[in-house]
Amino acid sequence: MDKEPTFSLSYEQITRIAEEEIRNCNIRRDSRDYLQQLARASATLGLWATLAYTGFQNNGQSGYDQVNPDWVRLKALLVDNDTKED
Repeated sequence: MDKEPTFSLSYEQITRIAEEEIRNCNIRRDSRDYLQQLARASATLGLWATLAYTGFQNNGQSGYDQVNPDWVRLKALLVDNDTKED
């Protein structure tokens, strides 16, 4: 490949996609694949944070004030999903 492809996603887009992916995980302790789903959701959260902070840093900003509240909200989904009723 001669030229590396590049693309752009907004902070809002990656946050929405990450939230959807986390919500799609079946994070319930009584689930047969609980640990696998928890790991999947945790990996999604970690990748989202890496992309978010990298995007802000590439634009000369820390991004902490915007990313941290969303981190807390998305991290809570890992716990909230465990208590939701079907």
